[in-house]
Amino acid sequence: MKTLHSFIFFIIIFCIIAGIIFLMNKKGAGLTQSLGQTLECEVNKISSSILELDKDINSISAFISFNKIPLEDSFKLTLDNLGISIKDNTWLFDYVMSDIPKDSLCPLIELDNVKLVFIPTKK
Repeated sequence: MKTLHSFIFFIIIFCIIAGIIFLMNKKGAGLTQSLGQTLECEVNKISSSILELDKDINSISAFISFNKIPLEDSFKLTLDNLGISIKDNTWLFDYVMSDIPKDSLCPLIELDNVKLVFIPTKK
């Protein structure tokens, strides 16, 4: 009789533990990855405000800071080829607002003239 009670107790404990593990996995499955977790490039020129965006974003409206301005025509052509559109009326010193396709973010920061890509945030 003691063996039967021990076996039933074991089954009950096993079911409780299995239920807890199932619930924890179900809650964890709903978490989404951030853009920073999915990029396959160095992110030292990308601010945390962009890295924390959802990975499923298609386009990013952000500021780009450049090392050298005015931009040369060949550099502007490179940006155009990457699908990056600069909003010319938003220049402030070496920063400009732009629309950046997610797939162009890594090639953009690999350009020597790019200093930083960021979205301004309140602190």
